[in-house]
Amino acid sequence: MDKEVKWRRRSLNMETRRITMILSSAVLSLLLCYFDVSSQACNECDCCEGDNACVAETKSCMNGCIAGFWGDKCINSCPKNCITCTSDIDCTECMSGFWGTQCTSSCGKGCVNNTCLQSGNCDCKSTNFDSGRCRSCIKGKFGVDCDESCPSNCGSCLSKTHCNWCKNRYYGSICQFECSVGCSTGTCKKNDGTCSSCKTGFTGNKCDSCITAKHGANCDLDCPRSCFCENECTSTCKSVKGKRSCNAYDGYCIYGCLDGFHGEMCDKKCSDKCVNATCLQTTAQCLYGCNEGFSGSQCTQAKKHVRQDGHTTSEMIGATFGAGLFGLLIGIVFTFVFITWKRRRNEKKGDEINGNPGDGIEIMATQDRDGSNNVDYENEMPATYEELKERDERTYSEITSNQQMSHQAAEYINC
Repeated sequence: MDKEVKWRRRSLNMETRRITMILSSAVLSLLLCYFDVSSQACNECDCCEGDNACVAETKSCMNGCIAGFWGDKCINSCPKNCITCTSDIDCTECMSGFWGTQCTSSCGKGCVNNTCLQSGNCDCKSTNFDSGRCRSCIKGKFGVDCDESCPSNCGSCLSKTHCNWCKNRYYGSICQFECSVGCSTGTCKKNDGTCSSCKTGFTGNKCDSCITAKHGANCDLDCPRSCFCENECTSTCKSVKGKRSCNAYDGYCIYGCLDGFHGEMCDKKCSDKCVNATCLQTTAQCLYGCNEGFSGSQCTQAKKHVRQDGHTTSEMIGATFGAGLFGLLIGIVFTFVFITWKRRRNEKKGDEINGNPGDGIEIMATQDRDGSNNVDYENEMPATYEELKERDERTYSEITSNQQMSHQAAEYINC
């Protein structure tokens, strides 16, 4: 507390002396102008401190010089921004806002009232400034008043988008990436993450890969003898220049397959029914659809053939079979009717022979248009269905053309 009081008193004394110096300079300027002296340097004894302080014989000042001048005769001006000095390179007191042996340095931006001691030290505006000269912000802060926070993992920054340096184990423009655990010092270059050297078992510019025959988070585990490192990657794996095309431990393709192949090791061919024979690596689903006539995710299902009239081949076959079966049923029914009719005819004919002429239907049915008898069905029974059908159709035609057929006979035939 005493130190602060003393410092404030000293500051007040400095300000008082500065004002006094300004007034003295103004008076001196008026006097110089009055006596028509154009030079800003004092003449002998003109700038001595106090009255009658000049030695007449030597023209030297007994009490020193007024503010702004130095030397035995006080005829030399102090450097710019100096209030008092002992030479042109040694200022003993600077104007407000400056410090240093020649008062060429500005007080820190965090100094209260922009005022600092000759050493540059001052009281800071807030704790966000580095103590002492209050020229810079503490770690993690930026801005005119050091009241804004830097991005996470920044050691210091100029803005939200530019870090001066990163905390340990981070890199990037705003320290957004973490250095590899393989870096020997645990740190890496801020701009690209490269390491100065790698720990045992690691390799690569960023020390992020294991050496041959090693694996694990710390690259300290031995690969088994069956490790894929002993084999070449499948030639159907897509490759990137300068990098492995497959995983070193299981051979799985890292960047996908060449067109026409799929599977973890791209060792399976896509369906040739896929357009361009191209499919997805994981599911084998056709990437550009199916060739004409096929469907399904892998184009393995053949589409049903569709005729131009909208009916499929199977539908046409079914319709044809149905029509044939229907015709066969009609033929069976027709045969059954014919046999029944024939039996009844024979029964009536027997009755006629026995003296029961009936209504004369069979007699009329066996006569043609000129009265002659037809072929006897009973004596010449057809051997096949086709012959039976042909003879029946001929008989039916002859019977219906007979204009003398009775009404009762016509009704019987139509039954």
